[in-house]
Amino acid sequence: LLESVLNNNPSMIFVKNINGDILLANKTLGDFHNLTIPEILMLKDKDLIKTKEQLTLAKSYDKNALRSKKPVVFTEQLFESKISGKKAYLTVLKTTIDKKKGIILAIANNVTEKHNFEFNLSESESRYRNLVENAHDLIQSVDINGKFLFVNQLWYKTLKYTKKDLEKLHFIDIIHPDYHTHCKNIFKKVSCGETVNNKEIVFISKSGKHVLLEGNITPRFNNNEVIATQGIFRDITARNQLTAELLNEKNKRLTDIIHAQEAERQRIAKDLHDSVGQILTGIAMNLENIKRDLHSSSPHDVKSIQETQKLIELAIKETKNISFGLVPPMLQDLG
Repeated sequence: LLESVLNNNPSMIFVKNINGDILLANKTLGDFHNLTIPEILMLKDKDLIKTKEQLTLAKSYDKNALRSKKPVVFTEQLFESKISGKKAYLTVLKTTIDKKKGIILAIANNVTEKHNFEFNLSESESRYRNLVENAHDLIQSVDINGKFLFVNQLWYKTLKYTKKDLEKLHFIDIIHPDYHTHCKNIFKKVSCGETVNNKEIVFISKSGKHVLLEGNITPRFNNNEVIATQGIFRDITARNQLTAELLNEKNKRLTDIIHAQEAERQRIAKDLHDSVGQILTGIAMNLENIKRDLHSSSPHDVKSIQETQKLIELAIKETKNISFGLVPPMLQDLG
């Protein structure tokens, strides 16, 4: 019965003496080394443990166990089998069976899966923290009471507050007064589990500088309960300044175009009035003189001249209308 219990136990169980002789072993230990139990009992610990460092560590554990009146536990140590080449992180409990003879009972649990999970989790957390710390956005976390839990390096760099300052600050302390009501409403929504996106907020730095930000605020949950808010903000101060500069430049160019068009209209109106208008007036005067000289001519010739005069008079009138339309007298008066 005892043999069955030992061999069906998932832990590696063995008894050894201070000289390293294996006196008892279960099947789990044999499987790790790819050996049968009789084969293991013919070996010493130095035949099973691959590296000198690991063997030295194991023997120091044996001595500690013999000196101690209580079982001694050694957590998550890496061991490699000299025979099978298998590696495992083991948590080992060692206790003295016979102190005079130096006999020790060891129970080793394979915690490799747990170790790898915790290692990967730690690596993931480290990568996440590095990502947050090196982000190009200001990142902050605020608890449900409005106190800061975390801010990243860019937040500190942009707003110039210190960690000591942060301990005394409420999130509303760094918000521009014009945005207080707006931000309190946002905080209330997020504290109730809502996410708020693309909101513009003005923060005030320690030096009093106004920093225009745009960002998203999300709730952080624990067991379906909101425990904090997390904000990710982008500094859009420079972007807005650039937009304003581009708008001013666009307005200036538009004004220049309007002025150029106005100058061109004035030139055309002047040319119509001073050049074309005078030419048409001269032609009309010449036709009047011709009409007087042809008083003895046939009625048909006189009629043709009269019709031509009417057309020229109409042309003069239209020329004046076009000239006035390009530069109305009222517009000239107003400059």
